[in-house]
Amino acid sequence: MKLRIALLQLLPGTMLQEQLEQGVRACREAKSQGADIALFPEMWSTGYRICQDLSKLQSEAISVDDAFVQTFRELASELEMAIGITFLGKNVDENGSVGKPFNSVALFDRHGELALHYDKVHACDFSEEKILQGGEGFKVADLDTKQGVVRVGSMICFDREFPESARVLMQMGAELILAPNACPMEINRLSALRTRAYENMLAVATCNYPAGQPDCNGHSTLFDGIAWIQSEPGVRDMCKLEAPEAPGIYVAELDIDMLRAYRTNEVMGDAYRRPDTYNILTEDRRIIETARLFLMPMRLRFLASTHEYAGDKETTKLMVFLPNDTLEDTRKFIVDAEAEWAKASPSYYEYAIVLDGKHIGGICLYVDETDSTVAELGWILNKHYWRQGICFEAAKALISYAREHFGIKHFVAQCDAENVASFHLMEKLGMTRTNIDGGRYNKSSEEERTEYTYRLSLE
Repeated sequence: MKLRIALLQLLPGTMLQEQLEQGVRACREAKSQGADIALFPEMWSTGYRICQDLSKLQSEAISVDDAFVQTFRELASELEMAIGITFLGKNVDENGSVGKPFNSVALFDRHGELALHYDKVHACDFSEEKILQGGEGFKVADLDTKQGVVRVGSMICFDREFPESARVLMQMGAELILAPNACPMEINRLSALRTRAYENMLAVATCNYPAGQPDCNGHSTLFDGIAWIQSEPGVRDMCKLEAPEAPGIYVAELDIDMLRAYRTNEVMGDAYRRPDTYNILTEDRRIIETARLFLMPMRLRFLASTHEYAGDKETTKLMVFLPNDTLEDTRKFIVDAEAEWAKASPSYYEYAIVLDGKHIGGICLYVDETDSTVAELGWILNKHYWRQGICFEAAKALISYAREHFGIKHFVAQCDAENVASFHLMEKLGMTRTNIDGGRYNKSSEEERTEYTYRLSLE
């Protein structure tokens, strides 16, 4: 079986109706070129324009049942060609509450049946996509094409940067990943796509916007996932198509029979995996999300923003181990925190506090050496974000998460007796003052201080 895949590398219009009309024309042209599957670039319904006014954005979001999407369902049936249409997806829960929209793709088979509806898992929370909701998981489906059935999954743009995305789809049986895209496709991103295809022995078809669309440059691709053929010397170039920058409809052929034979005999994919050794990947250490914040494992990419508060004397004047005198001191702290996260059973957890894509503080949990149900809480916040309830929101979320996932039942926190904001926060969290001790020395002063200890037990 040989499939012809059309990558609709198009410049968008400015209105939904323009997107509809241009999209229909492109699908008809793809069919005239013999395509079995047509794929749009990311979020075609809006041309990947993401308004930062949530209420307005929600009004632009559409469901799978919307006339825009249903037009492509009907067109797929008419043309007997599978169509992957992308759109800003409406997010309505079972109670009718409207949430942040999704970045979505709906894949219709050649009969117009909905084979797959996928919401981008890895929304770019560091950019304008922070206003979107990430999807809950990856999906695969048996896609009926005119040439036969192929098992298909999808990942959208930033999803490709996570090896786990393609690996999960491979484990679910995907032979082909359809990847709508909206970003500059340079050597590193192209290499990532090539690698996803190589390491999982599957094909990856990516459709990007052309040059002329902001922050895009074409280079839509198809990598067929076949690195070599036993009967032939040397290695193959898995790239079956790399489009130029210009707008156009670019069609590439994928030999599914050859891919299936290759997957039967070769060693990548699932053949020699050792999942019993990958505990750190399978343990539940996900990012913690609150109404406003993301708490994520401290990483070296937060070096400059960490040093901004960790090296600030005003912010740290009542702290025992801060301020950090040099950037190298802060670097060492983060490197050690990263190493701890990599352990099967960390003795402490350092989280970065992220607000609207900006790293603004840290919150930590240090597990007691003699009793793993006890841990000490600590937090620090960039002074430009004080008095906004951020540390309370972060601490409350971490306490709840640590109780559920780390089995911690007793929380301890300490502060300088003059750190009114901190001990008021502890009390707001429901903690009780258990000790008042002398002998505290803050790093920025040689004066002996008084220390408060608070405790919270959640049996």
